[in-house]
Amino acid sequence: MKREEEELVEAARRGDRAATCEVLRRVEPLVDALVRRWAGAALLRFASPEDLRQEVLAGVPRAFEHLRAGAEMEDVRALLVQHVRWVLSRHGRRAQRFQGESVVADPREEPGRDGASTGIVTAVDEAAWLKSLVRELDPAYRTVVELRMQGLAFAEIGAALELEEDTARWRYLKAAERLRLLARSRAAASKDPRARSDR
Repeated sequence: MKREEEELVEAARRGDRAATCEVLRRVEPLVDALVRRWAGAALLRFASPEDLRQEVLAGVPRAFEHLRAGAEMEDVRALLVQHVRWVLSRHGRRAQRFQGESVVADPREEPGRDGASTGIVTAVDEAAWLKSLVRELDPAYRTVVELRMQGLAFAEIGAALELEEDTARWRYLKAAERLRLLARSRAAASKDPRARSDR
């Protein structure tokens, strides 16, 4: 039985679709139990257990890349436990940041001062603001940040841009420093009444 599982895991690790499906079938009850046990009530208001379970299972084939040769089913289970924790913590952070939908200003209300925003800032608003900052970066840095925002790893970014992985990571770190400076200067400009232009 153990030898059969080792062969199954090895075939899945090499990319065999049938073996991957069989491993997924075998670990699905574990994933389901972990998600139901670890997902708190606050998180379940924003994501269903089925969606969380599917996200975990969708990441399993990619997780096989991190298994060593000769890995056993127990190694797959240990990797899954870590993957479940990662998925739940990522969704938990999103749920904590969620403030509600943007508030549409009532047209009958008196408009605020120039440059003032109305409503709650949502993740969509933050993403648009960040993208506007990213557009101000040099093209070499901007591309790395955009690919990272799409969820690519530094190795994948390096391969896509024909760079070393360390070079991609270095450019990302430099871009992050530049983005912090741009964010601070933009925030300072929005607070300084002299920085606002008359409309």
